[in-house]
Amino acid sequence: MLKRIVALLLACLCVTMGAALAESPFTDLCTARIAARKALMDQYGLTSTLQCYFDEMLIASDDAGYTFYYYSQYEEMDYVLGRYTVRVEGARAQASWSWDGQEVPNAGHGLASHAWGKDQLTEVWLINHETSDMSHYASIARNLAVSAGMPANGYATEVPEPVDEEPAPTETTSRQPLMTSEEARELAIAAVQQVYELTEEQTDLARVYDDEINYEGSVWQVVNVVVWEDDHWQPGDGSYYVSVNLRDRKVDDILYIDGTIGNG
Repeated sequence: MLKRIVALLLACLCVTMGAALAESPFTDLCTARIAARKALMDQYGLTSTLQCYFDEMLIASDDAGYTFYYYSQYEEMDYVLGRYTVRVEGARAQASWSWDGQEVPNAGHGLASHAWGKDQLTEVWLINHETSDMSHYASIARNLAVSAGMPANGYATEVPEPVDEEPAPTETTSRQPLMTSEEARELAIAAVQQVYELTEEQTDLARVYDDEINYEGSVWQVVNVVVWEDDHWQPGDGSYYVSVNLRDRKVDDILYIDGTIGNG
């Protein structure tokens, strides 16, 4: 039944050649987030799974576009992982890394390198998803930071302040009835499959939960789409937290957590 619902929703959401452009199920900000994350994957090889090691922050929003900032979830790994910045303007997204152009001690020597990119993070993840333990790699990262004169604990540099992400409601959207919880759940799972290209098997395994949150008169429903088969993790499995704007009837954000990265 779930697969049929998703198929019908995706059919409604698809844009076909020669047809009028369908209204996007995503807000402009969410569309920019998706483009930014794709830029990290295309330019630096950071898959959706590896991006789980970073927090995402909107640090600039203007008429031309958005700027997103990515920094480590783990303070002790901030020095080696560095920071990523992505500027999105329309359909164009350009990413940069704080280690770009820098002289990296022990570059090319795996975890001995002071800059940990795709290769090092992949090595960390391969063990991490089996043990759910970050302590070994955190210790290596901490020692590298100390050897470079950086703090042993705490972020290597200050994290910038985020900007307000909520647009002011328009007269049109403020008048229309709120999306129902069921509609929000259906939109959420269709959005997850569209953005992350889940297989039919994964869609069939999906379990959907939700929680309603109110912010200053605006209503979001956070839909948790869990895709997981016991004892058998495959790419795309994990939890997707989909923020649906019930007023605008669109997806504001999709946060993916692969379910294997530990905090030990």
